[in-house]
Amino acid sequence: MYTILITPKYQPVVERDIKGEDIVILRPSILSEYIYNHLNRFDEVSFDEIHGLIEQNKGKDISRLVSSITLNKFSISA
Repeated sequence: MYTILITPKYQPVVERDIKGEDIVILRPSILSEYIYNHLNRFDEVSFDEIHGLIEQNKGKDISRLVSSITLNKFSISA
């Protein structure tokens, strides 16, 4: 079990507060971009990739990691 804190902004101290906890931060714009691209291409969304990132990065902001997956998977060069 874990918690996903979805927030557009946060103070840097928040990352220190969640370090070592079963919590990750994810910016809503990054999550919506991920969902939009999946629905646009596949008509459904699998959160297996995000789940894997969460399991490996608890206590951190995973926004950049999710953004990288989205760009690699759905960009024109992908």
